[in-house]
Amino acid sequence: MIENSETGNLKNEEGIIMRESGILMPVSSLPGPYGIGCFGAEALKFVDFLAAAGQHIWQLLPLSPTGYGDSPYQSCSAFAGNPYFIDLDALKADGLLTAAQLKAEPWGTDPLSVDYGTLYTSRYKVLRAAYAAWREKYAGRFGCAHYYPDDYYAFTLTNESWLNDYALYMALKTANGMKSWAEWPREYRLRDAGALAEFAAGQEEEIGFWKFLQYEFAVQWKKVKDYANEKGIKILGDIPIYVSADSVDAWVGGELFELDAQGGFARVAGCPPDYFSADGQLWGNPLYNWPYHKQTGYAWWVRRVRHALGIYDLLRIDHFRGFDTYWAIPAGSPTARTGKWENGPGMDLFRALEAALGKLPIIAEDLGVITDEVNALREHFHFPGKASDNWNWRFKSGALTDALAKELKELGYDEVNLNLGCPSRTVVAKQKGSGFLREPEVLDDFLTEIFEALDMKISIKTRIGLRDTEEFEEILSIYNRHPVYELTIHPRLQQEFYKGKPHLDVFEYAVNHSENPLCYNGDIVTKEDYDNITTRFPDVDAVMIGRGLLRNPALVREIKYGQKLTKRELLKMHDTLYEAYQDYLSGDKNVLYKMKEFWNNAAVMFTNHEKYAKKIRKVQTLKNYEQAVNALFSDQELIK
Repeated sequence: MIENSETGNLKNEEGIIMRESGILMPVSSLPGPYGIGCFGAEALKFVDFLAAAGQHIWQLLPLSPTGYGDSPYQSCSAFAGNPYFIDLDALKADGLLTAAQLKAEPWGTDPLSVDYGTLYTSRYKVLRAAYAAWREKYAGRFGCAHYYPDDYYAFTLTNESWLNDYALYMALKTANGMKSWAEWPREYRLRDAGALAEFAAGQEEEIGFWKFLQYEFAVQWKKVKDYANEKGIKILGDIPIYVSADSVDAWVGGELFELDAQGGFARVAGCPPDYFSADGQLWGNPLYNWPYHKQTGYAWWVRRVRHALGIYDLLRIDHFRGFDTYWAIPAGSPTARTGKWENGPGMDLFRALEAALGKLPIIAEDLGVITDEVNALREHFHFPGKASDNWNWRFKSGALTDALAKELKELGYDEVNLNLGCPSRTVVAKQKGSGFLREPEVLDDFLTEIFEALDMKISIKTRIGLRDTEEFEEILSIYNRHPVYELTIHPRLQQEFYKGKPHLDVFEYAVNHSENPLCYNGDIVTKEDYDNITTRFPDVDAVMIGRGLLRNPALVREIKYGQKLTKRELLKMHDTLYEAYQDYLSGDKNVLYKMKEFWNNAAVMFTNHEKYAKKIRKVQTLKNYEQAVNALFSDQELIK
């Protein structure tokens, strides 16, 4: 199925209408030899087709796993990706599958349709074979039974907030014949901690299988999305407003949803009777407990949207009107007739989202009967709809005014630092951070306006380009046209993130050609790193240290005075942070998330830290966390 996507238009500074257009193509509808479309060669070919056709947007249906009825709008997870979309040929190329294994399975008889029953059986059979081969591939490395690639551990840590629950949920679902969690034994249904811990201890391999699928999904999708972005194609993703009743989100959500006295769902979602249906539509999705979400600062929604914007460039939200008013139906009702309208969170939710995430590239699904209030909500935040005329997420002239400059000075600021270096895909997709470097002319206009509007010191932190080091010559020439107070350069490309070595030859070019004072940034994690940079570039004005201080809080002291960090000092710092997080945060899970972030950097300060760091990453309770940390401090010493 190929359709015209939602499109819109925008007036530029000269009043000229600009348009962007794209095509809706579900990944499942791409051609493929294994029963369904995937992230393989045909996905890249479709990107090439879009680029050749002068299109700028690839619109997708939700990439989440399909649940009962094989609908992407009734998924078992609001965060996970669909394993059906994993490219099996890529697994074969990695040596995890053989041609014979793929040929031996049935994939359906009709190339124009998906046989989901056959697909389920065949797909998971070969995916389990790939997982077994992957485990065997890394067995015995570094003296560990299974030691997986660093990027796998990075993925599991980055996605820990949802991945562990999802993998456990899918393992339990498998053990219970894929029944809804509402039909599981009581101890699992009610999430008894002891029962879950006992189950997880005996299901390490099965839990690992579901994490492996999400890792492969993420790695493969990133390649497709990066390829699309390089071709000038933005990805328009899709998420439903509600989660499925049979989902890990509903299983762990608790107070996130409207509950009755027995802990079941009190009311469910749907639509009222209309000229299409006399009984209305009974969807059955649990309804959100909006007062509780408000109480938590809409933390779950911030997490959900942040995750989605890490996958997509633009985000369509299905049933957007439910944020204004929604149809609430008592649980157990045979039809939607018994429902009533309730008020949603409205502007309060999106103010919280924008406060946490910045301007949101959201497309509001506004089909059907849409009230003036829904349109007002959409228009207030400049969210395009199906027929909206506002779609483009770039800097607009006039954003900075004399009034703003005055306000900044009144607040006591005498310097503004422009971060044009952040490599985050979410930030770059909004043409912020290093996303500014994509269009040098826009960057130049932006800086011109900044320097004209603000009578104060203006410094800049930048990367050397997006995809090619040759971009930097033009970027530096733009900076040279402006009186930058200090130019901090991280000599990596945006797409390199923090991988590989900094391009010191490019920084040397900056030293020789910059008209502004320079500051070096990047990979200063030891005193030796600092000495090497200052020796090679003796005329550099300053050195910025970031992640190195998260690793070694005493690094500056060591550089200046030769006094190294002591284990006693690190323990004191750890205990201070640990106590503060316990006072400030609610629940073991949130505290552990923060402390694992701490050890993601600090653990490398210890000798033979790998085993201990792994234990810290895997702990699920504060008691076990304390035991693991005490063992690290007791058994190991800081690196000399």
